[in-house]
Amino acid sequence: MPRHLIGLVILAVAVPAEAQEWMTRPEIRQVRAVYSQVRAALGDSALRESIRHFEYCPQDYIKRALYQDSTGAGRLFIVEGGGDDHVLEASYYYDAEQVLRFMLVELRAVNGTVQEQRIYFGSDGLQLYHDRRVLAGPGYMWYTPRVVPDPVVAFARPSECPERG
Repeated sequence: MPRHLIGLVILAVAVPAEAQEWMTRPEIRQVRAVYSQVRAALGDSALRESIRHFEYCPQDYIKRALYQDSTGAGRLFIVEGGGDDHVLEASYYYDAEQVLRFMLVELRAVNGTVQEQRIYFGSDGLQLYHDRRVLAGPGYMWYTPRVVPDPVVAFARPSECPERG
């Protein structure tokens, strides 16, 4: 095995233990509680759904979905897009004060790769932990979408791609 790959293999083996330790921290448990609240509200149809679809173009996402609570706060923002060789879905979860608390990024590539990133944020919106995993396949370049501090603004912003009716 080439020398430069040895460190990568050791790093990949060490990540699950580090992630397991992080999952027990109180601030991560708070993030997981926000995630559970949003998923429960979705299941109870307690969030208002708005969706925008766009024609494919490499500059922007082809779908944006916003889920708002009864106060108008964005609780979940989802974008979908990709290119000729991959598709990507990024889900942004927000607390009741509309502070970003969790990002789940899923990427699937034509080479069979499935990758997942989980990014946890504190109540102040600052990143606490970032976990990256290759779930299947040989791997693909890592792509992390930018942080979206205000999902309502991000949903409404104009796109470089034509919007579909």
